[in-house]
Amino acid sequence: MGLLKTIAKNRRQRKAEIKAAQARAKQEVKSAAKLELHRAKLLSNQEQKLLKQEKKELKAQRKHAKKMASAELARLKAGRFNAKQVMRYSAAIRALAPLLLPLIYKFVVSLRENANKRNVQQLGMVAAETGKQSERANELKNRISEMEKSLNEYGIPAGFKRDAQDRLKQLSTALTNAQHMSSDQQERAHSTISADLDELNKEILAKTL
Repeated sequence: MGLLKTIAKNRRQRKAEIKAAQARAKQEVKSAAKLELHRAKLLSNQEQKLLKQEKKELKAQRKHAKKMASAELARLKAGRFNAKQVMRYSAAIRALAPLLLPLIYKFVVSLRENANKRNVQQLGMVAAETGKQSERANELKNRISEMEKSLNEYGIPAGFKRDAQDRLKQLSTALTNAQHMSSDQQERAHSTISADLDELNKEILAKTL
């Protein structure tokens, strides 16, 4: 009898556990369904908001396009041009063309002549400036050559002589490089070289006295 009671008790417990598990499962399914429904409502609300916003923007774009079209139509009306007027103006232009073409041609020729004169003047100025700088370069080149000769003619200390010869070589190289510069750059370079030669000449004279 005790064994049968135990078996019966165990059966009742298992049934109760199964029942409780089924209840929990139903509750979980119900909760999941509610959550899914809530999520679907949120998505639906967002979609409706987006659609509403798109409709609003589209309406604004159409309104702007209509406004622009109305403004363009008003501008055309204010111009008061029509097909008859265009034809009349075209006929007038064709009638005046034989008289206008010679005047236009003379005007174009005059512009070209003035442009050519300006180009010639500019080229003349450039040529004159180039000649001036070339003459200055030859003058500096002769000065360097004469100073090199003077170093060999006068009794100058050997150390100073070598130093002076190196400086003259550097100035000669700078003078050669200046040939590839613009006129303004050449002028500045020649002035610097001339000043350096003056300074070196003073030092040479001081050593010879």
